[in-house]
Amino acid sequence: MRLRTLAVSAVLLLAATSVSARDSFEDKAYWYLFGERYTLRQFDGGTQTTKDVGEAVGIGAFGDYQVAEDTALIGRLRGEVFGGQGNYDIATGSASKTSSTSNRFGLRIEGDLGWRFLPSDGKVAILPFGGIGYRWWKRNVTGTQSFQAFDEGWHVVYTKAGARGQYGIDRDVALFADAGTILPVYTRVSGGSSGSKGSFKPGMGVSTFAEAGVDYKGLRPSIYYEGNRFSADESGVIGFPRTEGDVFGLRVAFEF
Repeated sequence: MRLRTLAVSAVLLLAATSVSARDSFEDKAYWYLFGERYTLRQFDGGTQTTKDVGEAVGIGAFGDYQVAEDTALIGRLRGEVFGGQGNYDIATGSASKTSSTSNRFGLRIEGDLGWRFLPSDGKVAILPFGGIGYRWWKRNVTGTQSFQAFDEGWHVVYTKAGARGQYGIDRDVALFADAGTILPVYTRVSGGSSGSKGSFKPGMGVSTFAEAGVDYKGLRPSIYYEGNRFSADESGVIGFPRTEGDVFGLRVAFEF
C-alpha cells in the first residue's frame, strides 16, 4: 500500500510539472515595474567623444497567447514607458571634459512569434522566436559654458530573434531565461541645438539581449541586459557619430 501511494504521488507530481511546462508561454499576461542603469557612448573614429550614464525607471506589460488551439505557435506582445536622468560628459579639449545633465523619456512596443518545443519529460519548454519592435525616446541635455543645450528624438524600428526557455522546478516555481540578437532596420535621429537642427539616419549594428529570472506563482523577478549599436551617418555635411548603448536592469512582473 505504501509503495502504491508513493507511486501515485510520483505520477501526480510528474503530471503537475508537465502541465506547468506545457502551459508555458501561452494565455498569460503580466504587468511589470523596472529600474535600469544605462550608458550611451558616441565615437569619432576610434575616439570616444561623449558618454551619458544614468538611471531610468518604467512600467510595462506583456502577454503570451496561443495563436490557435492545439498548436505550438505562441505569440507575445509587449509595451512599456520609461524615463530617467543621467550625467552627460563631452570632450572639450585634448584630455579635458565637461559635464552636464541629461533627461530622457520614451516608449517601446514589440511583438514576436515562436514555436514551443517540449524536449524532455515535461519540465523543460523551449521557444525559438522572431519579431519586430519600435522604440522611441527623447533626450534633452542641459547646456554649459562649453556647449549649447540640445535635444534628440530617436525613432528605431528593429528586428529581434532568439529563444526563451523555462524549467519547472515544481508546480509553483520555474526558472526562465531568454537571449538573442537585435538588428535595427530603420533609425532616425532628429534634433540639435538652438538654431542648428537636423535629421540623421544612423546605420545598422547587431547587438544582443538577455534576461534570466524565476517565476513563483505568477511573481517574476528578473535581471536583464540589452545592447544598442548604431553605425555613423556620414551622408550629409554634418554627420552623426557611431553610437553604442548598454542597459543593465531589474524587472519585477506580476501576473494578472
